[in-house]
Amino acid sequence: MIRLRAPGDQESPTLPATFPVSFAAILTLFFLSGFSGLVYEVVWLRMLVRAFGSTLFATSTVLAVFMFGLAAGAWFGGRRSRSTPVPLRSYAIIELGLAVAASLASWACRYLPNLVATLLSEQDAASALVIVVRASICFLVLIVPTVLMGASLPLLAQQFSQTRHRGWDRAALLYGVNTVGAVIGVIYAGFLAIGALGETGTAAMAVAINATVGIMALALARRASATAVRPTQAGEETPADLDEPDAVTPLSRRIVWLVALSGFCALALEVLWTRMLILLLGTSVYAFSAMLASFLVGIGLGSLVSARWMVPERLRGSTFCALQVAAGLLAAATLELYLSQGMARLDEAYLYSPIQSASDFLALFGLSAGIILPVTLLYGMMFPLAIRIADSRAAGTSVGTIYAFNTVGSVLGSIACGFVLIPALGTRNTLYLICLVHVAVGLAAAHLDRAVLIKKVAFAAFVPVIALPFLRPDPFFEIIQARLMQRSPGKVIFHQEGSSATVTWYAGRHDTVVVINGILVSGVGALGSVMADIPLLLRARPERALVICLGAGNTFRAALEHNVAVDLVELEPQVIASFGKLWPDSRRYTERAEARIIVNDGRNFLLTSASKYDAIVVDGSPPIYSAGTVNLFTREFVELAKAHLTPTGIFALWVPLPSFESDFWMIARNMTDTFPHALAWAVPHSALHGFLLMGSNAPFGTDPSVIAQRMVDRKRMNVHQLMDGRLLAPERLIPDAKLRAMSAWYPNVTDERPYTEFPLPAFLDGTPLLLDTVFAFR
Repeated sequence: MIRLRAPGDQESPTLPATFPVSFAAILTLFFLSGFSGLVYEVVWLRMLVRAFGSTLFATSTVLAVFMFGLAAGAWFGGRRSRSTPVPLRSYAIIELGLAVAASLASWACRYLPNLVATLLSEQDAASALVIVVRASICFLVLIVPTVLMGASLPLLAQQFSQTRHRGWDRAALLYGVNTVGAVIGVIYAGFLAIGALGETGTAAMAVAINATVGIMALALARRASATAVRPTQAGEETPADLDEPDAVTPLSRRIVWLVALSGFCALALEVLWTRMLILLLGTSVYAFSAMLASFLVGIGLGSLVSARWMVPERLRGSTFCALQVAAGLLAAATLELYLSQGMARLDEAYLYSPIQSASDFLALFGLSAGIILPVTLLYGMMFPLAIRIADSRAAGTSVGTIYAFNTVGSVLGSIACGFVLIPALGTRNTLYLICLVHVAVGLAAAHLDRAVLIKKVAFAAFVPVIALPFLRPDPFFEIIQARLMQRSPGKVIFHQEGSSATVTWYAGRHDTVVVINGILVSGVGALGSVMADIPLLLRARPERALVICLGAGNTFRAALEHNVAVDLVELEPQVIASFGKLWPDSRRYTERAEARIIVNDGRNFLLTSASKYDAIVVDGSPPIYSAGTVNLFTREFVELAKAHLTPTGIFALWVPLPSFESDFWMIARNMTDTFPHALAWAVPHSALHGFLLMGSNAPFGTDPSVIAQRMVDRKRMNVHQLMDGRLLAPERLIPDAKLRAMSAWYPNVTDERPYTEFPLPAFLDGTPLLLDTVFAFR
């Protein structure tokens, strides 16, 4: 029978009162280690994305290298733990070493873009050479700090198993507290620190924490050294070995492989939940932080529960099996909760951003926790249980081995889900497949443990998981379709899930729009065309243009109508595929000799390109605070674009609304600080929600008669409602002088200070979101 440990239980492996190291102190230090570790991950991923791009290949490479380092560190730490007399001293040295290594890694990440520009020429972002170079650089930068991070848990687990009392509950507590620290680190970095301190300041704070932890751990280790156990000699038993060993079973010998499969499922589900919850939470950095925090909260709490949960040896295999089966069934049930929550949120605002006020931030945590937390609680309970099953003698070795196998499985699950399973099966079917794998892992555990009853339960669990895909619609599609129909009656004419995004085209009563990951990003109309028309009409003989972000394809088509060579850079292949299927004349544009289509991140393309353009047009995905979009608004990106312009070239950047007034002026400050000539175009009191902000090294020349003649010569006059003699009317232009005078009051948006991506302070102040451009013309 499974029971909770009661205070005073003789079987509870509490340390003797005379043990010289305070376990509470160690828990505090390890909490801080978890905090700093996730701060590093958040900051380094942001920095490395700017160097390598935000394609799925790039981000997956970074995360895979990060987690590989953790796995290698856990393996190394587990092997090292039994040969050191005071593992706590090794932990202290590791924390001090991590402070140094993290400082160097943060410094290297800042300068990686320059190295990437030197090593990689303009190539396909998914080419073998690019992937190998990217992985090699990531490995060199991240391997030392991540190995040190991974080695810490096995060492501390071994420190508290060096008495006759076993340290398994303490390993679970350490793991749980470290994970809770990681949760706080994610929330602090994602919601507060980067916006307030900048990336460098946030990383420096984490370095200071590691250094402090290392110094304090070293002081504690000196107290522990008085009772240290000397290193193990061949054939000699350690104090932990004097405990009565558990029997070696088929399950205990193979548990590492089941744990690897469990890790595979866990990270695959994290990828799936992230894709699903975008529809409910949006694409802000806060939404992603809330999802990751919910995932880690479940694991941390589950591990803390497991620390107080005493499972007799004979029931450990059955319990592990039950947890696996329950995780599979609960994960399948999350689709039902997800559908009901989505159908309760059909307001048109969700097509742009679910965050409209400060109160919406609470929903980020409530919705993500409701779907993610139940399953991840079970994950947190599985890890300590697997350690107990694996080996009852050497805590450090067992913890390191289980941690390493679980992490490797997690890496494979994340990659397989994003690259293979979602594009092939879709989100819904992939989730059900992962649920089946969970049940299968439980069945394998029951078989190895010879638990007949639980094996029958596992077999029975296959039935609902297999049947559900045939009984329920795709909730992702149902929610998107319902929201679009609420906006305007019509029908979905294209819906395809890709490796990093789901693309939907919807033909409404009055317009046709493109929805990516549930966010309305573009439409078939005049606005996309005019983004290319204006900068190209401002120059007498343009020859080459660059369009970053395809959207509905209007900008790309309009640019080619000016008879110039056009490079199109688009991040998501499915967006390109949809353009070819939904424009009847698409081949007239895509097959022209002047057109070149590149799948890449726009900033990364410019970083590795040597091309020069007469016009560069950027239309990033809305909303303005969408995660990653800020990389197209920062001063560093504007300067990068300037370096790729011809002497009279124009850089045109679309700044979408809704946004805060300060957002526009901060981005305008980047343009006026970078270019000697700046100009903004907008149509106040209209449905065209946004500004076309332009910069150039040469005067623009907006004479209406000259512009009108160029329209006629290029057969662009009256091609849509905006293309007439009033296109560049004075009431639609914000001149250079006003842009400079107003923007001077605002700070620059930079890589270090990405203000537009962190609007929480503005929401908390009650600053209104603006939908009309009229504020800039006052």
